Amino acid sequence: RNAACIEPYLDGHAMRSFAYPFGDMSPLRKLQAQTRFTTCRGNVAGINAGKIDFGDLPAERIYEQTIDHDRVAALLRTITVSPAGLVFYTHDVAEKPSPYGCSPGTFERVVRQVKQAGAAVLTGREAAALARGR
Repeated sequence: RNAACIEPYLDGHAMRSFAYPFGDMSPLRKLQAQTRFTTCRGNVAGINAGKIDFGDLPAERIYEQTIDHDRVAALLRTITVSPAGLVFYTHDVAEKPSPYGCSPGTFERVVRQVKQAGAAVLTGREAAALARGR
């Protein structure tokens, strides 16, 4: 239903990634989602390396109240020296963000950290294809 609702705004593009609402995932829902989507983001923090579970990708929150820029820097150092990926997410970027969002300054700082680390910036689809050896 979500895909049908948003389809008129996607200019012919298909939705290929998914995030579990509030991290709510059961084995059945995970199976359904990973069958339909190329990548599915979970709510557990971490790096994607080794055997990657595309049905429950670890990801790092960019939330104004809890962002740890030292952790971001450490994770970026890790992925730039070994074959690994890092997913970031936030829900809104605003001067007064929701509890699940961040300010433009915080978002820009994370972007600068990624750039300074020299990490490649890929879409989920591109990263999944690279990780799968395609």
